[in-house]
Amino acid sequence: AERYAPPQCDFASEASQSPCPTEQRRQSVDGSGKLFSITWLGVVPRLRAAAALRTNAAVERIVQRSFELPEMSWANNPRLWWRHPVARIVTALLILCLDMALFFEDPVNDSQVEAVLPGLGHLYAFFFLWPPSVGAQVLRVVLLFLAVPLGCWFGRNVVHHRLLRGRLRLAMFKDCKGTFATMGIFSAGTTYAACLVYNAILGTTELDGSMRMPMSSFSKLSQCCSVSLDIIAIVMIVDGVLQDTTHYGEWLPKVKRFWTTAWRGWFRIVTTWCLTGVALVLVLQSIFSWEIGEDYNNNTFGGISDVARACMVSCIIFCDLFTVAQDWDFPSFERPMQVDGSRVLVAGTFVPELRCDFLKHLVSKLPALPARARRLIPPPEFFTFTVTGGWLAYGPLLLIVFVDLFCAKNQLFYEPKNYGQYVCGSSKGADALRIWVIQDAAYLADTYARGVVINADLVACDARWNSTTGEFMGRDGVVDFMTLSKHTGSGWRYVCAAPGLLLIPLFIAFAFFADRRKQRFLEDMAASEQDPEAPREAPVEKSACTEIGDDIPSCMLCCTALPAHPALSGGSKHEAA
Repeated sequence: AERYAPPQCDFASEASQSPCPTEQRRQSVDGSGKLFSITWLGVVPRLRAAAALRTNAAVERIVQRSFELPEMSWANNPRLWWRHPVARIVTALLILCLDMALFFEDPVNDSQVEAVLPGLGHLYAFFFLWPPSVGAQVLRVVLLFLAVPLGCWFGRNVVHHRLLRGRLRLAMFKDCKGTFATMGIFSAGTTYAACLVYNAILGTTELDGSMRMPMSSFSKLSQCCSVSLDIIAIVMIVDGVLQDTTHYGEWLPKVKRFWTTAWRGWFRIVTTWCLTGVALVLVLQSIFSWEIGEDYNNNTFGGISDVARACMVSCIIFCDLFTVAQDWDFPSFERPMQVDGSRVLVAGTFVPELRCDFLKHLVSKLPALPARARRLIPPPEFFTFTVTGGWLAYGPLLLIVFVDLFCAKNQLFYEPKNYGQYVCGSSKGADALRIWVIQDAAYLADTYARGVVINADLVACDARWNSTTGEFMGRDGVVDFMTLSKHTGSGWRYVCAAPGLLLIPLFIAFAFFADRRKQRFLEDMAASEQDPEAPREAPVEKSACTEIGDDIPSCMLCCTALPAHPALSGGSKHEAA
């Protein structure tokens, strides 16, 4: 309080036009009487105003009003320790590390049984596995053209426009933000319903959720998609942190300046694409080169139980949601103009958002339709694809949550017999809890039908090993392999997975709370800007920096230049003043 306390001067009288001696050396007025420099506040802003700032009383009213600005909620404050740039980068990298560790430890990824995934398997077969009959193909095309537009319409007009944007008034869904996310989710739901209708009409189980590939192959494909989205999110977060000059302008300023200005900005572009490509090649190569066998069996690391794997799933879900909440513009993800007048650009580009108008121009050139037909068809602007930096960075993480839920389901309901695996028990001594994987494809074909076990007695240790001699009784040349993973069947795995599952509804509630707090803060800021005692002969001249954010007082929004000072974003109200 003593640091930011103003000198003891008499500002009460508007008639007094001469400042006190203490303030005289701290206040400078140019020839037009429009520029002031107030240094005893710790920040040296140059305030531009018209006749409203010509008297000392007007200056006092502005300072007093700045000290009475509303406090920013902790849910939106970018200056919290867990929103520091280092914390954001570490959390994003931790997601990738945990994701890869779980992939190598999960015994489901070693299974040679056919993958059966209700829902996803239905969609995969519906789009990519077409029947030989012409009638069945026509039926599938008709259902496809009915289900996808219906899902898009319901997700856009009902869920997004009326519920999320209209009823709940969430800022992250302002205008058309997040439209494709809701359209994609509900299009998948309506397509799944079309699969059920297809089976009912033909009286068959052609679409039964089978992926027509081993579980190990599907696990590698899904892991490639997951780590690719992780790397995209990491690159977007690191690039956004290094472009920031508003929230943490004092953190690595020289590195940020070099990152954004070297080679006229091309250093950032080239480095981003090169690092992304190298990271993808290394990670994908490690996924496809890993096979179960003697090399894996001789590893000195790994070998955790199903309880530890459930804890790991909870940690991954927490890191995914926590990374989204760490964003400085959470939950609206609106990237304001920075202090230096620049915009945060999308990683690897020179634009603040990705936009494609090809379909819009194509639709606009179509011949005019009757008025009734135009009411049923969306306008050309509907076909404009726009993805902002916030949704490009955190949209993949929200999609990964669905993959995490699939992994959580595998850990909670995992039984070795369902995946062509078994545990030998006490007969193997120190390896009693290790999981063994059956590699014999012919043996699995007799034991499973479309990924469902039909003879569980054949998937057991006694059926594969001689309990007396300990010799393997399977086909010669195809020996079962022991993994490092363990299975205890303990009920503690449900306890360990519960926090991660509970975090999802808590995150939704927190996003709603943060959105409401930010809207209330903006309303209080707008109310604090209305000073009925200030003269209104001339409007305040605005400049490009009026868009730098919602956390800066109105008296600073009419600046000519603002320093990159930490007090300008999320500090106390005295520092913000």
